[in-house]
Amino acid sequence: MSQCANCGHDNLLGGPSCSNCGASLTGGGGGGLGVSGPDAEYQKLLRERAAAKSRNQKITMAVLVIAVVGAGYLIMKDRKHKAEIQQTLDFVDAWVELDKRETGAFWNCVTASQTPIDQLSNAQQITGKIEIAFATQPKTYAETVRGECMTKLDNAKSAFRDMMNVPAAFKTALDRYIDSLPNLGTGIEAYVEKLGARQERKDLDSLIQDAGGAWHASTSPTPESIAFDKFLSCAVPGLDKLKDAQALLEFLADECFKRDAAAFMGKAQDSCSKLLETVDRAAKPPGDYKAHMKKFYEDEQRMMTAWSDCARRARKGQKSDDLDAFLVAAKEHMEARGGIGKVGREIIKTQ
Repeated sequence: MSQCANCGHDNLLGGPSCSNCGASLTGGGGGGLGVSGPDAEYQKLLRERAAAKSRNQKITMAVLVIAVVGAGYLIMKDRKHKAEIQQTLDFVDAWVELDKRETGAFWNCVTASQTPIDQLSNAQQITGKIEIAFATQPKTYAETVRGECMTKLDNAKSAFRDMMNVPAAFKTALDRYIDSLPNLGTGIEAYVEKLGARQERKDLDSLIQDAGGAWHASTSPTPESIAFDKFLSCAVPGLDKLKDAQALLEFLADECFKRDAAAFMGKAQDSCSKLLETVDRAAKPPGDYKAHMKKFYEDEQRMMTAWSDCARRARKGQKSDDLDAFLVAAKEHMEARGGIGKVGREIIKTQ
């Protein structure tokens, strides 16, 4: 072996120059300076080969570095992607659990059932559930709502406000959901406030039937029949212009079935019911009492059936009106619930 004086590389004996750096092995020591002829060409070739080798090594190293960095970026990106999806799933799972346990407890309370909120998809179903709940406990429903149900709603508000690690993408949707909860409370309280008035209307409907029955049953004026005659004149505008019982029935049918039964009965009760609530025992029949009996009296009492049907229809319409505020709040709440799921789906879809 012959060691290069320039770079220390071990070369095979007999070679004129170093195969690593191209320096002369014959004593020139200056990288082949002063060498001519075949040796010079050979040294040039070796130098070019060494330079190419060095360049290729640098390129290879650069490619390896880029590959490693690229792989690391992809790995980090994949990890970030998985972390974001997992964070989304964790939040949605936590929200679903709270919605079912806390807000669901409020819904179960006001509907007096274990029906999941997801199954109450429209106003008609919500109205039906709440009306059934009231019908099954008419004396205690309002108290239950104001006490037990509102406590459950307050617990739900606190639970959602205290949620931890809420992803930024969910903040607006969650705020909207939380803001929908107080409106549910305001709406259901407005409903139970109206339940007392509903019972009053029902009692007035019974008074109308009792007084009307007395009007049909008497051959001569009584305090009750006189009171009903005055009520009839008050509740039916233009009563004296109606020709007969059939005309009166057509008037009631028009007001109660073609127009707004609740508005008609409400006005009749508000303006005229006092005539029935306090019967004047010393009252004398009005001048048109006999004329009314002659025109509108019927043995089959179709007029009283018409009043009963009108009152029933008015109460049915009033039920929806009583729940108006709660139904609006429920619609906003349902939309807010859907907003949480929508954000979650969009995040998973775009990652």
